[in-house]
This record gives sequence, structure tokens and C-alpha cells, in this order.
Amino acid sequence: MPPLRRCSFALLPLAAASGAAFAAAPRFGCYERIYSAVETAGDPGQAVRHMTVRVGRPQIGDPEQGFTAGIDIAVYFFDRKSRWSTGGGCVKKGGALECGFDGDHGWVIARAAGDRLRLEIPNYIALGADEPEGDVNLVKLGGGAHRISILQRAAPSACATKR
Repeated sequence: MPPLRRCSFALLPLAAASGAAFAAAPRFGCYERIYSAVETAGDPGQAVRHMTVRVGRPQIGDPEQGFTAGIDIAVYFFDRKSRWSTGGGCVKKGGALECGFDGDHGWVIARAAGDRLRLEIPNYIALGADEPEGDVNLVKLGGGAHRISILQRAAPSACATKR
């Protein structure tokens, strides 16, 4: 075998390994998870009925802060009428996106899971009500059934539509 061909075959594992690490960050787009009553029956702590996550370009001003992506999360709870949401900036670390929210509103880790999104809430995130709901305007989500969510890739309209 010519030396050049041996060299290119020797580099294949290295190229595959670096590609695998890069592929761990989620693709920009919309992701969605709708929880059914059957799905949540065995877990009384499950409060979320519908979640959307948009991963995209950073908002204006974010690149100066070192952000490489932006994230918007919307949640609909079984026991509430309003849509609850938050958004923030993300940095790429170890092939995943680590995304933080203003003030003390928590952070998430977003990774690709094949074509899906694996969203991990290490501690909590604070979500604000899109429309006032009595005197409650901020709820925290995290822990238990809400620590890790797997969301399917969805049409962009799923992340823009109130339900």
C-alpha cells in the first residue's frame, strides 16, 4: 500500500473521534416533548405537560459575552394555565452546551441524543409567567422527574406557538 494511503487510514479513527465529540452539541432548531396522562400516571411528581426548547444563534450582544448559542425554554404545567418561559446564553463545553439564565435563574446542559435533545437541569431553572397568574409570577423547575428531559426535533412553529 502506498504511504499516503496508510497515513489516511491511520487518521480515520482520530477524525471519527473528533467528529463524535463535536456531534454531542445539539443542532440549532426547535425541540418538543408532550407528556401524556398515561406517561405521567406512574410518576405523581411530574408537573410538566408540554415543553419546548429552541436552540439557536445568540441574541444580539451575547457574542461579546462569549456565548456561542442561545436557548429559549417554554413549559406548560398540568395545574397552570399560563405558558412559563426563560431564555439565556450558552457556551460550548465538552461537546455540550451549558446555558445560564439571568440573575439566579439557574442553568441547563443541552446535548444531542441522536436526532433528539437531552436537556439536563442540574439544580433548577426559574420560569416566568407569560401572562399573570394570580400573584405567582415565577416558578422553579428541577429535580426528580424534571432533572432530565428528552425532546424530539420539531417544526419551528412548535417553539413559537402558545398552547
